[in-house]
Amino acid sequence: MEGLIHSGHDGLQPLLDFRNWLSRVRNDHQMRWSTRRNGNVGPGPFSVAARRTILRRLLATQRAVGFQLIGSDEIKAIKNEWANDIAVERQ
Repeated sequence: MEGLIHSGHDGLQPLLDFRNWLSRVRNDHQMRWSTRRNGNVGPGPFSVAARRTILRRLLATQRAVGFQLIGSDEIKAIKNEWANDIAVERQ
């Protein structure tokens, strides 16, 4: 992607920025559950709040690049999964 950007495809810069941001936040333990889905202690999945932040940033990136990165059916499935995980976070 960096090569494409350097070759003049400046419109892809938001994708690179999103990728780099996501790479940084994946190591932020405050954005993750403290246990894995299998119950083992250690960095688990992103918290629902973190996933909301990620989705908002992804949608902003999608607007910036001008083409679809995620569809409405995928967003609906994500929100359904969040509803399940909210109950888990409250435990």
